[in-house]
Amino acid sequence: MELVEKYKYYRKRSMELNQKVIEKCITRRLLEEAGKYLGILRKDTLIFTYEEEVNVLMDFALHEIKTNGKNAIQNYKDVFGGEDDVEREILEAFISSYTSLFKIVDIFKEEFAILIKDVFANRKLKLMDIGFSQTASKNLLLFIRVIPFQEFNTTSGIAFVFEGELIGYLLHRYKIFMKKIKEGSESMKRFLCFYRLNKRFGIDVYYRGVK
Repeated sequence: MELVEKYKYYRKRSMELNQKVIEKCITRRLLEEAGKYLGILRKDTLIFTYEEEVNVLMDFALHEIKTNGKNAIQNYKDVFGGEDDVEREILEAFISSYTSLFKIVDIFKEEFAILIKDVFANRKLKLMDIGFSQTASKNLLLFIRVIPFQEFNTTSGIAFVFEGELIGYLLHRYKIFMKKIKEGSESMKRFLCFYRLNKRFGIDVYYRGVK
């Protein structure tokens, strides 16, 4: 299987697995807790300000909210495992996922990939993404959740995108936010910080399914 076709297949299986985890492990209480952190819970109702915010809520609920030290994906793995080798591999990749702010340093349209530099870890990695590889430009900043597989890296599907010249200001606000907010893991606080910055300074991103 060619790498691009394998990427598409794993994206499809990842979306299917996400839905399984949501159905089995995402409760109303957990969604309300995620909504409270994101500031979109009004009394008992989740209020979204834009269509793709539903995806943001689900990503946050799946990866950042923990019960007894484990997020929904880890709980799903413990209880249900994976139905085959591919699903088990995807579960492990989900568990190994991480968020960061990245700068696009190169684009490989023919490979459906971009080269990105982790602003916080000062390292580079190649990311397979059909949408960004065909439409993004160098120096854009991406806050994404990286899903690391053996042959390629991809994202969980959500992205907060900023103009490159904002990097100094974003990092300044990030430092203030991380000192100010005491509750939650570093990963959770990082997500919340760039989610809020995205509302003020982000570039609109439209998500489409992989064909």
